[in-house]
Amino acid sequence: MKVIDKREWKKWWGNKFLRKKFRDEIFYKVLFDDISFNNLIFYDCIWENCHFKNCHIGFNTHYYNCKWINTKFTGKYSGFSDGRFESCEFTNVTIQSGLMHNLRFRD
Repeated sequence: MKVIDKREWKKWWGNKFLRKKFRDEIFYKVLFDDISFNNLIFYDCIWENCHFKNCHIGFNTHYYNCKWINTKFTGKYSGFSDGRFESCEFTNVTIQSGLMHNLRFRD
C-alpha cells in the first residue's frame, strides 16, 4: 500500500478529488478541509488519524473494503449523501455533524 502522508499533519483543501480511482492508498494524519469527493471510487483504502472539516465525501462516490480508523468529521457543512460503502469498517470514528441522505451501506 502507498502511504499518502506518513510524517506530520498535512492539509488538503479545495477540489482535489474529481472523477478518479484510488486503490490501496493509506491517508495518514491528513486534514481534509472543505473538500468534496465527487464521482470517485476507492478500493482497499485506509484513512487513519484523519480529520475531515466541512467536507462532503458522497456525491456518487463508492468505497469498497475501506477502513476509517480514529477519524473525525466536523463542521456544519459536512456530508455523506449519495455515497455507497461496501464491506467498509469504521473504528473510533467521530461524526460531529453531517448531512446524510441516500446513503447506502452493504456488509
